Amino acid sequence: MLEARIRGHSYKPSDVQEMLSVSRNTLVSIINEGNSFNLLETGAQALAASSRFFNLYSAAYLDEWRLIDVEASQSLAEAFQELSSERWGGSFDEAWEVTRDLSVLSRAESVKSNRPRRLTFEETEPLDLSSWVIMNTFNRDLLLLVMAAATEKQPLTQTLIMTSLNASRNSIKESLKIGIEAGFIIKVPEGYMASHEALDLYLQWHIDTFAFYEDKYLSAMSRFHQQLHENG
Repeated sequence: MLEARIRGHSYKPSDVQEMLSVSRNTLVSIINEGNSFNLLETGAQALAASSRFFNLYSAAYLDEWRLIDVEASQSLAEAFQELSSERWGGSFDEAWEVTRDLSVLSRAESVKSNRPRRLTFEETEPLDLSSWVIMNTFNRDLLLLVMAAATEKQPLTQTLIMTSLNASRNSIKESLKIGIEAGFIIKVPEGYMASHEALDLYLQWHIDTFAFYEDKYLSAMSRFHQQLHENG
């Protein structure tokens, strides 16, 4: 729905049903819940986020970015500038709008069941990372947790994973087992964390994704991160 607002169009319910791979009744429940919180445009047959919700989301998203420390922001600025041959000539606010829109659109593409781009090819043996991610409702978040654990070198216990994801012991145990067998997760005495293979696949997916962006957008993202903490 945020994507629809950014692109300036609305989706038919049938299109959203296909994208999310849910039943008609499930989609109706989701829409009714969204309407109860005034998240969607009202009085329309097609679906898009309301302008009020989009503005609230945008402000909250910017506050979330500001949780990144200055050093990390500068590293991101340098990384995006290295991918671009241009220098951003617009304002910080304009750079933020570009960064926000691209981030939302990228997230929207990543949750569509009919998306063309995946972390690895869809039909591979053994199990590929994308297929593991969409096996259930929490593996996407589990991947982020174990990648953070690997980056910070602080393995996660099964109990902490259960608490963080609000999932049952058996469900978490099964996902970890499959992830370990596929080589995406490693088990150490202190707990679990992502393997180097999983980190490399995730990084390469981002590199491939950003390779499709125009230089002007990459330079905008560089300026946004460069000036993020100067425009608080």
